[in-house]
Amino acid sequence: LCFISYFRSSNMLPFFGCRMLRLTLKHGMCQDSVLGLAMFAGSICIGTRQIPVIREMCRVGKAIEKLLKRFDSSAILPMVYVAYYGHVVMYTAPLQLCVDNLRKGFEVGMSSGKYVFAAFFCSINIVRAAFLSGQNLSTLLKEADYHIQVMTQFRNKMSIRYITAFRETISIL
Repeated sequence: LCFISYFRSSNMLPFFGCRMLRLTLKHGMCQDSVLGLAMFAGSICIGTRQIPVIREMCRVGKAIEKLLKRFDSSAILPMVYVAYYGHVVMYTAPLQLCVDNLRKGFEVGMSSGKYVFAAFFCSINIVRAAFLSGQNLSTLLKEADYHIQVMTQFRNKMSIRYITAFRETISIL
């Protein structure tokens, strides 16, 4: 529900993140708490362009990294990486670091059966972040083609549209 609201009504994302954090405060820390923190930080960064706020969300991100090590995070890793490396850290860390971790999230998601998050969200953010990082355009074009091929196998039409838009831009350049 949270990730669907990203496309339908992104102003609802902070609500979902806060709700997950409220449940964490009430019932204690668990694996999904890490996802709640990542969603909260990611949604705040999506909704603001204020550098102090983004820096603060990056501090939350450091806690997310430590908590991922604490819990067996393979089930939530693709979702957390999309929120964290796709929307928080990309403002303060080298974009190549974000691309590498989004690729890791994609691989973990594909191997663990989290196809929706791996194929859809990681793929889009990989191509976007790689493009912004200045990756070699011919290499990026091949990677975009690969992700479009994977999306086609899973009949993920929405992600095909997004990646195709990036692919067309890359091919023009």
